[in-house]
Amino acid sequence: MKTLLNANRSNSPKLATNHVKMYQDIGVNAIVDIYDNRTSESAADAMKYFISVKIENRYQKFEVDTGACYTLIPDNQFERLGIKKQLEPTGIAFRSYTENVFLPLGKVRVKVEHKGHVSFEDLYIVPDGFDPLLGRVWVRHLKINLNEIDQNTDNDIQNEIFSIQNITDIEKHFLEVFEQKVGCVPNFTIKLKLRDGAKPSYTPKRNVPYALRVKVDKELDSLEAAGIISKSITSDWGSPLVVIPKGDGTVRLCVDYKSGVNDLLMNVNYPIKKIDEVLNSLRDSTYFCKLDLFKAYLHLQTDEESSIIQKISTHRGTYKMNRLSFGIKTAPAEFNRVIDQILNGLPKTIAYFDDIVVHGTTKDQCSKNLFACLERLREYDLHLNIKKCTFFQTRIEYLGHVVENNKISRSPSKVEAIIRMQQPRNVQELRQFLGMVTYYSRFIPDVSTITYPLRKLLRKNQKFYWNKECQQVFLKLKEEISSDRVLVPFDPELPVTLATDASPVGVAAVLSHIVDNVEKPVAFASRSLTETERNYSQLDREALAIIFGVSHFINYIYGRHFVLITDNQPLSRIFHPKTGFPKMTSARLLRSASFLAGFDYTVKFRKGLENQNVDCLSRAPVNQNCISADVSINDEVHQVCASAVFEISSENLTADAIIQETEKDQELAQIKRELLSSPVNSDYILDSGILFRNNRIVIPKTLQPTVLNELHSTHIGITKMKQLARRYCIWKNIDKDIENLVKSCKDCSSVKHSPAKAPLHHWDLPINNWDRIHIDYAGPFQGFHYLIVVDAKSRWVEIKVLQRSPNSEITMKLLNEIFATHGYPLVMVSDNASIFTNEEFKYFCCTNGIKQKFIAPGHPATNELAERNVQTLKDK
Repeated sequence: MKTLLNANRSNSPKLATNHVKMYQDIGVNAIVDIYDNRTSESAADAMKYFISVKIENRYQKFEVDTGACYTLIPDNQFERLGIKKQLEPTGIAFRSYTENVFLPLGKVRVKVEHKGHVSFEDLYIVPDGFDPLLGRVWVRHLKINLNEIDQNTDNDIQNEIFSIQNITDIEKHFLEVFEQKVGCVPNFTIKLKLRDGAKPSYTPKRNVPYALRVKVDKELDSLEAAGIISKSITSDWGSPLVVIPKGDGTVRLCVDYKSGVNDLLMNVNYPIKKIDEVLNSLRDSTYFCKLDLFKAYLHLQTDEESSIIQKISTHRGTYKMNRLSFGIKTAPAEFNRVIDQILNGLPKTIAYFDDIVVHGTTKDQCSKNLFACLERLREYDLHLNIKKCTFFQTRIEYLGHVVENNKISRSPSKVEAIIRMQQPRNVQELRQFLGMVTYYSRFIPDVSTITYPLRKLLRKNQKFYWNKECQQVFLKLKEEISSDRVLVPFDPELPVTLATDASPVGVAAVLSHIVDNVEKPVAFASRSLTETERNYSQLDREALAIIFGVSHFINYIYGRHFVLITDNQPLSRIFHPKTGFPKMTSARLLRSASFLAGFDYTVKFRKGLENQNVDCLSRAPVNQNCISADVSINDEVHQVCASAVFEISSENLTADAIIQETEKDQELAQIKRELLSSPVNSDYILDSGILFRNNRIVIPKTLQPTVLNELHSTHIGITKMKQLARRYCIWKNIDKDIENLVKSCKDCSSVKHSPAKAPLHHWDLPINNWDRIHIDYAGPFQGFHYLIVVDAKSRWVEIKVLQRSPNSEITMKLLNEIFATHGYPLVMVSDNASIFTNEEFKYFCCTNGIKQKFIAPGHPATNELAERNVQTLKDK
């Protein structure tokens, strides 16, 4: 009789035991010998026989053993069958050839099929570590012909491979692989390594708007139930949870590891595959399948220490992160190392980070290789996103190249942005094109002579006339820039830069190498903006250009360091890899920052005049329709609307409250009914039950007083209150209501009429020290200026002395010195001096989570704490 376990079969530890305790309750007579190791057999006779049978419409591979009465399957493989039946107790135990006795976990009655024969049989589930074994009862009932079973082959599975060559059959056979859930890869544990001298980093939680707390709690509960996170009592480590509202009403949870954990981690030096090697491995194939892993990193568990390092600080306390988290800078290399080991040995299968390519010279071979790969993924509990997978393609575009008909060629998309660039229509557009030509002029021979007909058009008083000669020169220059003389092939050993830019009509990106200290392009990309995107602010358009560039060239830059070049200075600070996610910013910028958190990069600011290679492409973009579909525009509207609700939500003003009161408002309810019946040509839109007009929430009459009080909570003036309202909400006569409220406000009236006699602004006493600070400058006194910072609760005063006139840059430096001791405040009160109101200082506050409040113009006494100390300094 064959053996269930073979000494050479597996190195995994045996789970059986000799302990009498395990079977003393079932009696000695209930111990079943599942094989007899005393039988003497030759090596040839001892060869294993395999067969595949269908269990509850799912195929399972077994080793056939006619010496065993029962059919056994290990628990982990039983779970993969997806059988949702309750296990029954067995009342028996099994004994192996080593005389070890072990209990099955239970049994289940299942429907089994083989070559048209159907039967209902008992299947015994045993601990992991054993191989599936098909016993003689199943052999007899399924009428399996033992003479037809070939040694060391599985013809049933082979036949099955040939029958699953369409997507539907593939998905049915590997249901659990395509299930949209996060598995847990066995036998691999990720250990994050800290730099020498690294100390725990803790960043406090960020407040979650009341309107989103139920949704955030639901997501946290789901992650905790799946074992991905677990509650922690201590808070030595902690990175803040970042909540990003999505257009469909749900939320996306991210973790900001940028400013704390990532700086403390040691790099993981795992070699990234060279693109040439990857492409050469595909050269001889004609059929290709691309597989996309679903939430790849979360499949990898981390050790206890790493789970602590990845802790998340939330409004519900601190959680340990038990899986490898997106945003950890070493995650790409760690995942690449593991997936290479998992797929090792599979024919014609290669992984490039979370993309897997399976290929073959024939469709049958490709199908066989795909089957083997999916089996391996199932074995390691890895799941795929079928929406992003492609099967049995004869042409594949991969890593900037096209593989087709056993040939590898450069992808036209690398230079499409240049080839499809339209000719200049005026002098300004011609200057932009020549600016790009000049940028690469060192690589183009005799460029001055070539460009002469175009440069003549730039002369003063010269009429702009585009003739045949100009067109020929224009085409020749585009050909030169697209040629191998200018372009260089991608080399992972060389430094990489990614320059991006945005104009009112398009976005563009240029991927380049630094070769002998000279920037040489690898590929160009551009696209036109949709109607929605053209309404973005310039800051948002520049952020869009960065996301476009990173997404377009992701196969080149993912998992390796690159330099991100932008001509927008605020974004170079907001997206700096060592700057935390901005606390007070638009949801759009927050989504961009969270996306970039998964990449290893540094930011470089480059002046616009020095960024002409990509500037020209953004102003003459390729006209692509990939994002301009109505569906995408509607999605963008959802995002903007969700962001507006996110910003305006408070404890007393929630999305549900707005929806309910809108239904009660007769006028607004009528507008909603009209929108539902004929929404065309209306100034209003309806999103998730809330009315919007020009991306602003239409507030029902009953909630207008609540909104007015929220807008006036800091007692700002009429003008600023109107500006604030116009960002988020609207209703009839809103301007008049704001004016009436401010004029009737007693606190504001007292500030206006008697600034010297009474406190001009009522400041509530903060709960904690350093929650709110008041700042001002005093001087010059005897040639010195003094920065005064006062804590509103403790009245503690910090004074910094300057020997020159202050500016924003100096002020930020001095404040950082103070904040290094006391931490960042929540609120900063100042006057309206340009030092505190310019864009640079505003971004400094925004990126550090500080809310600015300004006193009434012309009334310095409203900043009484700072002013009082200024007076004290003068008196001394």
